[in-house]
Amino acid sequence: MSVINQMLKDLEKQEQVTAPVTTNSPVSLSSESKFSRPVIALSVAIISIAVGSGFMFWKKHTDGELAVVANVQLLQQLQVEKQQVAEQLQPVVTTTHIIAKPKTEQVSVQVDTDIVEVITAPIAIIPEEKAVALNAELPVLEPTVNSQAAKLVEPPIDSLESKVVIKQVKRTPAQQAALYQQQAEDAFFTGDSEKAKQRFQQVLTLQADNNSSREQLAAILFGEKRTKSAVNLLQQGLSISPEYANFRLMLARIYMKNNDKKQAYYYLRPYQPEVIGNLDYYALLAGLAQNLADLDVALMAYSKLTEVDPNRAKWWLGLGITADKLQRSAFALNSYKTAQAMGQLSAASRKYIDARIALLEK
Repeated sequence: MSVINQMLKDLEKQEQVTAPVTTNSPVSLSSESKFSRPVIALSVAIISIAVGSGFMFWKKHTDGELAVVANVQLLQQLQVEKQQVAEQLQPVVTTTHIIAKPKTEQVSVQVDTDIVEVITAPIAIIPEEKAVALNAELPVLEPTVNSQAAKLVEPPIDSLESKVVIKQVKRTPAQQAALYQQQAEDAFFTGDSEKAKQRFQQVLTLQADNNSSREQLAAILFGEKRTKSAVNLLQQGLSISPEYANFRLMLARIYMKNNDKKQAYYYLRPYQPEVIGNLDYYALLAGLAQNLADLDVALMAYSKLTEVDPNRAKWWLGLGITADKLQRSAFALNSYKTAQAMGQLSAASRKYIDARIALLEK
């Protein structure tokens, strides 16, 4: 606008210089008219050029400022988005289990990574009509993985194979049988006899020679008055382990419960285990042998009992009675006196001992 003002001022000065001086001489109207038209046309042209130039200069200046402002705002927005993407896509490594082993072995590793490299480039301002056309031609760029960042999740030891391995631990028959037996015993002590029977049976399926489980299962069956099942189970056990004394003792007691002394004695007599740990076995064997007049077996059994546990009067009494029947008077007298001295017997037993001592001492 300052250019236009300057031109107007110059035009005013020119008009003042060329202005006619009032004189008394006459002026021709036709000559004045010829001078002013070109000047006016020139002035109008100059003014138009000046106005057009000023407008173009103003428009270019304004467009430049707007473009700069747009570029700055766009750069700031992209910088903020870049920062947000970088914060959200930080590499995250979660290792649940890492086992360092040689390459030939398997390694249990679980790795999760999300790494994206953001690439920035100078921004070009493209007119809207060109941007629409270019948008269809631009290729879709996939995010690239930063190789340096990827090294962060590599195993700390070279030559490792990272693989998630799930191994199923398989128990041996012996281990599985031991587990079933423990579960059966726990169930029995908590009163769950059904589960106990089921687990004991599973033990015997895996280990038919598991005498302890067979014995406990037979006891449960006998307690439920399933005598036949218990006897069959114990007889099967004897065919597998004929020297297992508890099977014989349990069978003898079952038949004694039914007042079948001969059958009870049948299971006890053929086998004589160690006395220590089997006192009940020898006590029942000695009593049945004496009752059934198998005096030699009875004398042997009572003798072993008094040797291992000499503080029980009833065993000395049994030894005295057996020796007395065998007419071994001195041996019988000594046994009676030993039992009498302990004072553990009932009145009837003491009266019988006193009578036998008095008769043998004559």
